[in-house]
Amino acid sequence: MVNARGFQWLDENEAEFPDRLWGVEDEARPLAVQIWDNQPDVMAKVGSRLVEEFQVSVVDINFGCPVKQVTEKAHSGSYLLRVPERMGQIISRLVEACAPTPVTAKIRLGCSMDAINANEIAQVVEESGAAALTVHGRVASQYFKGEADWERISEIKSHLKKIPLIGN
Repeated sequence: MVNARGFQWLDENEAEFPDRLWGVEDEARPLAVQIWDNQPDVMAKVGSRLVEEFQVSVVDINFGCPVKQVTEKAHSGSYLLRVPERMGQIISRLVEACAPTPVTAKIRLGCSMDAINANEIAQVVEESGAAALTVHGRVASQYFKGEADWERISEIKSHLKKIPLIGN
């Protein structure tokens, strides 16, 4: 998972990309890279660069990360489940910038058990042009504890008309 603004900072400051992140030239293809941020233009710029320079096969957006550094400090990851319109803007810009390379999105069921909105988010993801949707079967407040809710994941499929649903 790569922070788009961190990538952009390295690029703008002509810094070397760390091998642990960018040893991708030697990786087998197809290769997907997952990125996160809350700025549509930054995400588009980084997505385009990943496609053009690193020849990634898929750009995946992480809207599911529940880690406080990502959600509270950066207002990214699962924080964006509260702002579906912003998610749609990010996806649309990335789809445009990365075409014809597929852009996918990963979400959670919602921010908390009282704020489950994955059905609505799934429609936003599809309407914004994503090629697939991955759903982590927990809410953000659960982090990685408890059982995944496979029934809720399967319910989401009825809200998607064109793209595949991947349960996680």
